[in-house]
Amino acid sequence: MAYIGNPPAPQNITSSEITDGTIVNVDIASNAAIAATKIAGLATVATTGAYSDVTGTPTLATVATTGAYSDLSGTPSLVASLADLGVTASAADLNTTDVTTLGTVEASKVVTADANGDVKFPDGDKAIFGAGSDLQIYHDGSNSIIKDNGTGDLILQASDQVKIQTITGETMVSTNENNAVVLYYDNGSKLATTSTGINVTGTLEGDKISVAHAGGGDFIGVFQNTTSATPYGVHIKDAASSANGYPLFQVTNSAGSSPYLLVHSGTGNVSTANELKAGSYNETYAALSGTSPAVNCHNGNVFALSTTGNTTFTFSNPPASGTAYGFTIKVTAGGTHTLTWPSSVDWAGGTAPDAPASGETNVLVFITHDGGTTWYGFQGGAAMA
Repeated sequence: MAYIGNPPAPQNITSSEITDGTIVNVDIASNAAIAATKIAGLATVATTGAYSDVTGTPTLATVATTGAYSDLSGTPSLVASLADLGVTASAADLNTTDVTTLGTVEASKVVTADANGDVKFPDGDKAIFGAGSDLQIYHDGSNSIIKDNGTGDLILQASDQVKIQTITGETMVSTNENNAVVLYYDNGSKLATTSTGINVTGTLEGDKISVAHAGGGDFIGVFQNTTSATPYGVHIKDAASSANGYPLFQVTNSAGSSPYLLVHSGTGNVSTANELKAGSYNETYAALSGTSPAVNCHNGNVFALSTTGNTTFTFSNPPASGTAYGFTIKVTAGGTHTLTWPSSVDWAGGTAPDAPASGETNVLVFITHDGGTTWYGFQGGAAMA
């Protein structure tokens, strides 16, 4: 209302002058300003920082129903420790590089990672891969082990080479893509695979060597000291080639020279271009029987017969012409019996010797060098008891 003269002095309003003793929102105009210092019990909040310099226990009444923290009521408090967030680890734990595996007590730190980024497993603890613990890598306290414990194969793959080396870098095994697998002794290559077999550097030793020939050539094995067009050394050929006149085994000293030693598989004959020397040698003894005994030259060089009746001899399988062969036969008469010899025998004096008397023994010798066309026969001893 309008005043005549000076307006009345401002009056202080106290709670006792309010009907219910309380000033509520409806008692204050919407455009009224009330200094914070006039409200008792309100904490002081700094104007900077997220939650800095808060004193007292601020109490929120009703907070706006919209915004990032709407409908917040109660007594808010500041986070004082990690436990307030439900974290059981200490601050030191969160600031370290320690790693624990699932199921391990956190405080034990069984598996750790150091400042270099190395992950460390104690002896006996394993790095396990696969649903069925198929692949395991660990150290058992004495040995380092990579263990394939499940189905399938343990496969190592590389784009070039896979090597097994000592801790000093010496190679023990080297496998090469589309190339050789090499075995080493003291970092020196000793055995390498090739496209046709293996290559051995040094001496090959073994209790037994068994070689199978799959065809496609005469040679099963060649041990030679040259790469000339006419190799020499020790040659082992297949049985089919040997049956066609080639030796099964031959030793040659130089290219183009006659073999020193030949072994023929078809006949079992052994021949040499030079002298055959031995401290001693044995000849095979073969017993004959019956009244029509056959002296098979392949069976030996000494034969014996005790007659049981009149007897007719035949000679078979002499060596080829040009090779000398001889045999001795001991005939013991089991009674008074006649002996008939092959017509190819040329006897000294032109007549076969008499058969031994009953109970006596004669020794006769026969030789040939023309394949048995002619046998030269003579009696070496007669009437021996």
